[in-house]
Amino acid sequence: AKIVRTADLTIATTAFDADRQALTDLTARLGGYIASVSVYGEASERMDRTAYYSLRIPSDQLDDFLTGVSAIGRITQRNETATDKTTQYNDTQMRLTTQQEKMTRLQALLKQASDVSDLLEIENEIANTQYTIDQLETSMRTIDRDVDNSAVSVTLVEQSAGDTAQATELTLWQRLQSGFEASVKWLGTFLQNLLVFLSLILPVLVPLAVVGVPIGLAVRARRRKRGAATRTPDTRDKSDSSDKPHHNNP
Repeated sequence: AKIVRTADLTIATTAFDADRQALTDLTARLGGYIASVSVYGEASERMDRTAYYSLRIPSDQLDDFLTGVSAIGRITQRNETATDKTTQYNDTQMRLTTQQEKMTRLQALLKQASDVSDLLEIENEIANTQYTIDQLETSMRTIDRDVDNSAVSVTLVEQSAGDTAQATELTLWQRLQSGFEASVKWLGTFLQNLLVFLSLILPVLVPLAVVGVPIGLAVRARRRKRGAATRTPDTRDKSDSSDKPHHNNP
């Protein structure tokens, strides 16, 4: 039987770089290889990078791979197929045998031909037959390759802890844990941004403080003097009025 198995996975991860390495290590450990990989986006606070992998995993190791990859990130989508290529393979093999037998006859005729036109016609037919043989052999090799090595597509999607906390398919504990991680990360980012902001305005605050403090002290001292000057006449008026004798009108 010629059974071709394939798998298509989408994995969400909050540890993009670590899980990329884990996926590479798992593939190599099981005897597979990375046929192609494309990475989009850059590392940033947005956490929106995506990596597309095309893998080849030995078919007898595919189940182990699917088990191992479940520990990498969080699988959000998983599709598997198993296609029976036995009939197609056997038909191709029969056609190949027919073409090979035809080639044997053409080569025998080529040795017997004496006319130039016959030679050219036989050689042309041999070339066409050889082309067909090559195509059939390639088709059979492709099926053998697909049977022996399963094609696996993996889409690795970077996701923040906050987004993970909103995933309804997770358990409550997993969502709470992701929410806590998101809060801690947000607090760390806020403090970092605050320090950066302070470092930016510090060169401006220092000169302002150097100039502003003396000015503030001078303004305060001036206000005190003005207040003292304002209160002095009132005090004198009150004292004078209290010293004068009061005359009662008859």
